[in-house]
Amino acid sequence: MAFLFAPKPLKKLHFEHIQFNSKPVTLGLPNSVIFQYDAQQSNADSVFIQQSWDHSLRVKVDKDKHEFASTYYYPGFYKAKLVLNDSVVKEHNLYIETDGWLGIAHSPKVPVYFSANQITKKEGIGISENDLASQKIDLHANTPMVSLYNVSKKIKVSSDNFRFQTQVKSTFNHGEAVCQFVSITLLCENGMHSIPLSIKGCIGKIGLILGNEGHPGKTNNLSGFGVDFSDWVSVLCEVKEKHVRIFVNKTLSFEGDFKHEIGPVIGLQYSFMGTGIMKDYTLEPL
Repeated sequence: MAFLFAPKPLKKLHFEHIQFNSKPVTLGLPNSVIFQYDAQQSNADSVFIQQSWDHSLRVKVDKDKHEFASTYYYPGFYKAKLVLNDSVVKEHNLYIETDGWLGIAHSPKVPVYFSANQITKKEGIGISENDLASQKIDLHANTPMVSLYNVSKKIKVSSDNFRFQTQVKSTFNHGEAVCQFVSITLLCENGMHSIPLSIKGCIGKIGLILGNEGHPGKTNNLSGFGVDFSDWVSVLCEVKEKHVRIFVNKTLSFEGDFKHEIGPVIGLQYSFMGTGIMKDYTLEPL
């Protein structure tokens, strides 16, 4: 005789007087954030704090306590969340800002940081092979992705209407960095605009992102973003009422529109495969 067991009914979540806020302890990276929470007046079995949209950054906390410290290794804008069982019950904006320009060599675990003094060169702002060697990073053995960040909630330029221009140069082209991939990203509160560059032969591997909408090189003609890095490459991006025009070395390389609201621009990120440098950037509202 077979016996059937009815599944245990799910307990309905009840809560009131929930509190959740946070404050970074310093300016710059890495940075710890002190979360203050109160979920005692709930019937939740489990309480979690989640750093951002990424579920892997969800940590279980003690329901009967009220403070938890979490470390952020990368700058940007985050939506911190208080989760009861599997339900997000509160969230708030959290800015992890840089103190001016900051250089980072990316790593699966803890990144390597370079101060504004280290990355300020005669030509501009950049990370060199000597900078990496000083941190025992061998470009030829394992080429890292490096980034230059400047993130501040004081920037706040509309992502729908702005003019941005800059000059960049990739300075390493050996081994796995032969394509000299570069991305220039305007970090926004709810997404990004990201402009790619590479040598001409690798444009099929790059991708343009506008308002979180992807335009991969495999299915879009991004040949205008293929460049010669033996000299400075100029980039101009104009956005007016979500209509985008991007010029590379004064040539129109893309024109189109995006639909999503991604909030104001709050930072810049220049990323290079290996090493690179930027100069002369301006970001202004239109």
